[in-house]
Amino acid sequence: LDPALFLPELPLGQEQGPAKTVIVGAGPAGLATAIALARRGWKGIEVWDRLPAPPSADDTETWGDPSRSYNLGLGGRGQTSLAMLGAWKAVSPRCARVAGRFDWQPGAEAGEVSEAVGRNYPTMVIQRDRLTAVLLEEVLAKYAEAVTVEYQVECCGFETADGVTELVKRQQ
Repeated sequence: LDPALFLPELPLGQEQGPAKTVIVGAGPAGLATAIALARRGWKGIEVWDRLPAPPSADDTETWGDPSRSYNLGLGGRGQTSLAMLGAWKAVSPRCARVAGRFDWQPGAEAGEVSEAVGRNYPTMVIQRDRLTAVLLEEVLAKYAEAVTVEYQVECCGFETADGVTELVKRQQ
């Protein structure tokens, strides 16, 4: 059972944001921020990332590669946050459920496994870049009118003229 699948999404808003908003970094935090702002009603959201776009979230050859397995654990709070953003239903099927964790105590020579018991949500894990790919797919499918994502673009400073501050970007 995946309780987060049954949580309501935050309502869509009509908030008037600034004419242009730039988010530097198109990882999970940057894309989640873009989704949250778009859901509030903001337009003109740009997300810049210096890296190339991630592979498709369903590219099984890529995500089966152990060298790409920088995994993130998603507990109840992470699942609830993604559900409220309307993204958990897309993220959940790409996660693996885990029943515990492997911890090292400071100074210990070996780690120990602890079971996750007494929690309302199962702990799920997903590769960081795969979560990024899922959130990108959500942005493109649901918020393309409000959000643009640019890859291989670097934020290299800012300029201020006549009281207006603009970020400076450089194509790589």
